Amino acid sequence: MLEDDVLKALITSCYTIGQLHSRMMLLRDFLNMTLFRSDTAFNPNLLTNEDKQFIDRLDKNLLAQFSNTNFGDTFKNLEAKIKAIKPLVIYTAVEIPEYEMALIGMYIRHNFRVDLVMDFKIDPSLIAGTALSLNGVYKDYSARNGVESHKQEIIEQFKTFLGK
Repeated sequence: MLEDDVLKALITSCYTIGQLHSRMMLLRDFLNMTLFRSDTAFNPNLLTNEDKQFIDRLDKNLLAQFSNTNFGDTFKNLEAKIKAIKPLVIYTAVEIPEYEMALIGMYIRHNFRVDLVMDFKIDPSLIAGTALSLNGVYKDYSARNGVESHKQEIIEQFKTFLGK
């Protein structure tokens, strides 16, 4: 199906669920303007270099499959498929810059799954480190978890230090 091929192209062009949504809207607006000469908000002069590269790298054979009869349904189905994606949620104590998200994404796709989409979330209570969640399984590799798991030992050492 066309939407499966489009989804694959979108996923390989980005790493996060937010980027995936943005790329889908960019593609929809681009095709709307290009194929149907529709008056959309698409302005090629306002694209980032990354978005320009995305548009330039799109498979022309894939784009040629779009028509006025399948455009609406294809994007409706594509949106439903994107909503159904269960991303790897990566919790960090601080915001991660875009280039580090890309490095993490490259590592995960190279070593685990090429179709994995990530969703980065900030949780300052982690203190440091990370927590991961995928398909309902949560793993905490944070400093908070380390402190919690050794709480009694830390309290006893602190009492000893204070002379109590």
